[in-house]
Amino acid sequence: MAPPIYQTAAFWAEDGETFAQGAVEPRGKDFYTRFGNPNHAQVATVVAELENTEAAMVTASGMAAITTAVLALVSAGDHVIGQKSTYGGTASVLLNLLPRLGVSTTLVDQTDPEAFAEALTPQTRLILVESPSNPLLQITDLRAVADLARTHDVLTLADNTFATPLNQRPADLGIDLVWHSATKYLNGHTDVSAGVIAGRAELLDRIWDVGLLTGATLGPIDAWLLLRGMRTLPLRVPRHNANGLALAQALNEHPAVSRVHHPGLASHPQHRLAAHQMSGFGGVLATSQSAK
Repeated sequence: MAPPIYQTAAFWAEDGETFAQGAVEPRGKDFYTRFGNPNHAQVATVVAELENTEAAMVTASGMAAITTAVLALVSAGDHVIGQKSTYGGTASVLLNLLPRLGVSTTLVDQTDPEAFAEALTPQTRLILVESPSNPLLQITDLRAVADLARTHDVLTLADNTFATPLNQRPADLGIDLVWHSATKYLNGHTDVSAGVIAGRAELLDRIWDVGLLTGATLGPIDAWLLLRGMRTLPLRVPRHNANGLALAQALNEHPAVSRVHHPGLASHPQHRLAAHQMSGFGGVLATSQSAK
């Protein structure tokens, strides 16, 4: 009924040939836990199904997920497009880490699909999107960005942390790779730091290869706890959706609040787009206070 915890760093093999094969198998589960672990594989299988992707992998944190993915997909001389409204850690990767490695970056207004097109250069290799965004809950037209990127042979990577795969599946809209800080909704118990990446197997193999070098390995117990947390995801997310919208509506009428940022509100400037590409709006919101 409950999967075991494979609390082991190394594994044994029947013979030398099997052992050698495990050493080179991408995203394996029984060679060495930095390479993969049965608990990793269990979580990855569930995440891939939730996101409707070919495969998935786990990392030690959400930041380990995005950093490892970006390092695997771009090189010195390349160009990356990101958003002005985005999680602070993502912004730091774009503004601080990548330029030090010879990768140029451009941040655009995510509410304007044309801004992504205008930022494209012959060196663009990757577009990072996040919808709804942290902290202003702005919405990115994921299908428009995916179509644009595909036309120019550019990869797309979407942060789906705030939405969860129950409210939004970026891969269904054409996005190549999806990542989460699994510390948040996927785990749901505030007792695990973890990240996940989902997408095509050949892309994940490239990311896994870099992950071996960065060592951003999720511990077996944490993987087991993450799997436990995801069992209640279908129960938790609808309640988050209902409570978040109820709170947003109440605050929207409060005299001390000048503005509520929540894509479920009809007053949100991108509500129609959010309703088109999301089945629920999550429990995160932001407010602006009225001046006294």
